[in-house]
Amino acid sequence: MAGNTADEAVIGEMLRRAEPRQATDWFGFYRVGSTDSEAWRLCRVLDMSPHGARVELFDLTKEDRTEDAITVKLELRGTPRNVTTGAEGNSATIGIEFSGSDE
Repeated sequence: MAGNTADEAVIGEMLRRAEPRQATDWFGFYRVGSTDSEAWRLCRVLDMSPHGARVELFDLTKEDRTEDAITVKLELRGTPRNVTTGAEGNSATIGIEFSGSDE
């Protein structure tokens, strides 16, 4: 017997929303739309979950369509710590200590 797809969608949405969000406060860059010709602009990732993120966009214009696809890029910089090389030597797992984290 097939399930009610409307009920399944509601349950799926409830489960997705039940996933806790983690506060981040990370700055990055975003681009609205799917073209590579768009300029990167400043944004701030406020929180994340496995299903999505809440992002504050800066420098929006009246022409921007916030319902269009968006690309967000982040850069993490720090000092590698706890390096573990993979068995075949072509991969590694590392911890990164962010600068200023011990201040």
